[in-house]
Amino acid sequence: MADHEVTEPKKFDVEAIWYRGQRVLRTALTTALTLLPLIPQIIQIVQGQWPAATGLTAVGVQALAINSALTAIIALPTVNRWLTAIGFGSTPRAVAKEQAAAKSQALQPAQFAPSTLDLRNEQAP
Repeated sequence: MADHEVTEPKKFDVEAIWYRGQRVLRTALTTALTLLPLIPQIIQIVQGQWPAATGLTAVGVQALAINSALTAIIALPTVNRWLTAIGFGSTPRAVAKEQAAAKSQALQPAQFAPSTLDLRNEQAP
């Protein structure tokens, strides 16, 4: 195969998702809060009080709007701090407590492996 031909990658190098459980909890929370105001409308559609096609379209548009608004709201830093306190934050409560317990940046947990490069040997005399 020539160098100029396009080849498909055999495997994508994707990082693991952090805090998968928290993402599931947040999605479940926004979904539940989205469905609560729509339940009366869905009951009316099932009972035949609304035309099915018109009613389902309206409910679908409302669900999308409510869910989008809730997702934007839970992304606000103040709301995220409050959600973290009750266990629905973007990071687990235990991780947030560990980071908050450190009083200085030097006491924060390491995010990267330490470097083995010693720049003192590279300086001019």
